[in-house]
Amino acid sequence: MQTITRSLPRFLLLVILITPFHIIPAEAGVDQWTSIGPEGGVVHALVIAPSNPNILYAGTSGGGVYKSTDGGASWAAANGGLIEDIAHILSLVVDPSNANRVYAGTWDGFVYKSTDGGAHWSSGSIGQGNASIHAVEIDSADPNIVYAGGNEGCSRSMNGGSSWGLATSGLGKSVWSVAADSGTGTVYAGTSHGFFKTSNRGATWDNLGPGDVAIYSVALDRSSAGVIYVGGSNGLFKTTNAGGSWVKVMSGPPDSYVRAVAIDPANSTRLYAATSAGVYRSTNAGATWTTIHTGLTDIHGRTLAIDPSKPDTVYVGTSNLGVFKSVNGGDNWQLMSGGITNTFAFSVAIDRANPNVMYAGMGDDGSIFKSTDGGVSWSMLRQSRFSTFVAALVIDPSNSNVIYAGTFSGGIYRPFRLDEQRRARNVEAFAAVDDFYGVLKSTDGGATWADVKRDSIQCLLLDPAHPNIIYAGTFSSSGVWKSTDSGASWAASGLADRSVASLAFDPANSMTLYAGTNEFDDADGVSKSTDGGATWTDLHAGLNGRAVNGLAIDPSSPQRMYAATNNGGVYKTVNGGASWQQANTGVSDRFTNEVIIDPLYPNVAYLATEGGIFRTIDYGEHWSSFVTGLTNTNVWNVTLSPVSSKLVYATTIGMGVVQQQITRPEIFSGTFEAPKKLTLGGRNLGDVARVMINDTDRTDHLVGVSETTVQLKGKAKNLGLKTGNNTIQFIDSRGKTSNVFTLAR
Repeated sequence: MQTITRSLPRFLLLVILITPFHIIPAEAGVDQWTSIGPEGGVVHALVIAPSNPNILYAGTSGGGVYKSTDGGASWAAANGGLIEDIAHILSLVVDPSNANRVYAGTWDGFVYKSTDGGAHWSSGSIGQGNASIHAVEIDSADPNIVYAGGNEGCSRSMNGGSSWGLATSGLGKSVWSVAADSGTGTVYAGTSHGFFKTSNRGATWDNLGPGDVAIYSVALDRSSAGVIYVGGSNGLFKTTNAGGSWVKVMSGPPDSYVRAVAIDPANSTRLYAATSAGVYRSTNAGATWTTIHTGLTDIHGRTLAIDPSKPDTVYVGTSNLGVFKSVNGGDNWQLMSGGITNTFAFSVAIDRANPNVMYAGMGDDGSIFKSTDGGVSWSMLRQSRFSTFVAALVIDPSNSNVIYAGTFSGGIYRPFRLDEQRRARNVEAFAAVDDFYGVLKSTDGGATWADVKRDSIQCLLLDPAHPNIIYAGTFSSSGVWKSTDSGASWAASGLADRSVASLAFDPANSMTLYAGTNEFDDADGVSKSTDGGATWTDLHAGLNGRAVNGLAIDPSSPQRMYAATNNGGVYKTVNGGASWQQANTGVSDRFTNEVIIDPLYPNVAYLATEGGIFRTIDYGEHWSSFVTGLTNTNVWNVTLSPVSSKLVYATTIGMGVVQQQITRPEIFSGTFEAPKKLTLGGRNLGDVARVMINDTDRTDHLVGVSETTVQLKGKAKNLGLKTGNNTIQFIDSRGKTSNVFTLAR
């Protein structure tokens, strides 16, 4: 079991305060979002700069590009100019003569170029629409010639990426790998239907075999003309006559495929192969292979890189833990992911009995992590070989050792947005692979897991009064499943032929529950059951057929609910769902994933969206951006600590799990009672030292301060209150400022 420890932030000590109310910078995790890991994540591409092998670049899922200048010992994001929505980097290449010139191919069909080592990037359309770019390659004899392989074929630039043209005659589509035979005009491409060659820089292509198989990786033996290795969906093949004939040199374990193959530049008989079932080495040109997993705690290899100056130094990019390094040809591996906070977190659960214990569910390969120290370090508990997403995690409130996970199959990639186009993409790649997805259960704190229900699961709901009762919402149009015996058996519980993305209880009665559906048709919306899921009634009025991804019910007033929708922002009801209205002021019709209500301050709610986190302090009347500290704003989930609503957690695509501790004063309400009493309510108010009304200091009118209330005494004129809107802000003794509250009078 691999334990990942994140580096603790270094806090600046402010020695001299200019005034007693000097505004100090926020500490990491305090009044701003900070990633707490797990470090690592999916690394699709890993390249070494040939001119300076200490420089490496890693292309990640959601986190963009990371760069190391010390041989992988530390990493930093190198994303200047990369658009957050397309920060899934599938391919990278470095100019052999210039370590600062880098090209990156993205999930959404762009090729980015940097000429300053990743500090800044510029994009260029390559004529393939939004097709994923799986490979980029530079002709080392002429670095202005660049090739890009994607779902729509191969594109070529003759001017260093300034302009592109398609080069697909005879090639077809879905290019997964590209390798240029430098200086000859010969280029090889691995596609979904075999291996191709062009001798005229892409003007025409010929199929070289080795059959109708997908080829994900290509390695040219630079020391032996005509020797080529190609890996793909059916193992690893070798040719010694440039594709005239082929020999299969690795079948691989069942259900595995070869994602990457690399040749030792100093000894062409030594090969490495990264597969979906492990990393392998051959010392006899592929005749035999052995696994090399010592220290490799994530064996799901995706990409390989060999140091050209020290060929015993090998790197592998993995599906969950980031980058590993070996300095002895793969005999032993060491995790080298420090600084890569790229994890694809989809769900998080915090133990109410011990909030330092938390679980994080990942995307892409279905891994589950556990922390016992509040996110300082993490251990990977479980991993799936193929693309599975952990969409939900819940902990039994009566027994912290019992955890349930809801997962679904995601194909090769799952799009960021849940939309009507995703279903075909999610099932096409691994429809025939028997890799479990559904409801998983652990009874030993995550050490082991059992499969208790097979289906595609989007959400889980555990009855807090009767934790043996569990509901599961499906992604497979199977509606809701219910178990009354802690997952031992399951029965259909209504909403058949619907996909259910969210479930919520009435806080006063767990027999009453609500479901949000996302079948992506006009029947989507919210449904209600008052008999524990036996029957359901649709509550769609005003939702306009919006798919509902998240639901939240006000515990102080269950008639008030919020619905987070697809491309419709957030909706609100104050009559238990009888009618809904958009409550989008400050949010707009964006894609929203989840919404939660602060149980102590029900006027406060948080909204997770594709554009970050938003917060309301006035029951959804207005929303404001709540993103300070977020470097990637694709947020999937948001939740509160079970013991303190001042501690907020969110799961992101590219920053893993993030947290924020709210310590600054916050104003939620205000009333002026004539002739001379102003009362302001909120939290963290016990240390308020100054009161600003309409930008004027009115602290001399302060007569009472508590944790939740501040009172001022004075007539409206003396307090500076005017007819209309008045702005009020607090400053505490630490110099921390509150939100600006608007009091209408």
